[in-house]
Amino acid sequence: ALGSGLGASGFSTFESDDDGYPEFLFGSGSRFGANTHYAMYEYDSNKATYQPVCSRNFTDAFIRKIIPFQNEQFNAASLIALDDGTLEVINHRSGEILASINSTLNDITDVAIGDADNDGADEIVVLSASTMLLFDANTFVAEQSIAEGSNSMALGHFTSTQKIPIALNKGLVIE
Repeated sequence: ALGSGLGASGFSTFESDDDGYPEFLFGSGSRFGANTHYAMYEYDSNKATYQPVCSRNFTDAFIRKIIPFQNEQFNAASLIALDDGTLEVINHRSGEILASINSTLNDITDVAIGDADNDGADEIVVLSASTMLLFDANTFVAEQSIAEGSNSMALGHFTSTQKIPIALNKGLVIE
């Protein structure tokens, strides 16, 4: 799992097992190819080092983005966006696929999770070069399509309003 392009599709730290040591989630490539692997490592106090917990190699798709994910059902999961438009929710411990969403976007550039439509509930925001899709983070049902796209985005409180805006790297802010 520690090939080329380490972290190119995402590198996150988080605490999922309350042991006081962060877990690491990252994508990586094989040789000099695209990111086709992901792995999660956690601290093993018996060996005093980090060890892999789960990993996967995709043979027919590559990873566009991988981020930690939790909702009402899952509290230790990853959200993986693949180049074929599929989003997979993976159990951190077993590597089991918990849910699969077909976004219909074959050119995903970024993914984020948060209350993007300011309704009090989180959405999965999927971005492509021309479109942004919002899915309910608990039911995975498509909620909204916005005809704006970009290479990357930020979701959070960075304006003076109470709303949670989405900032696209091309300079557009959507509230």
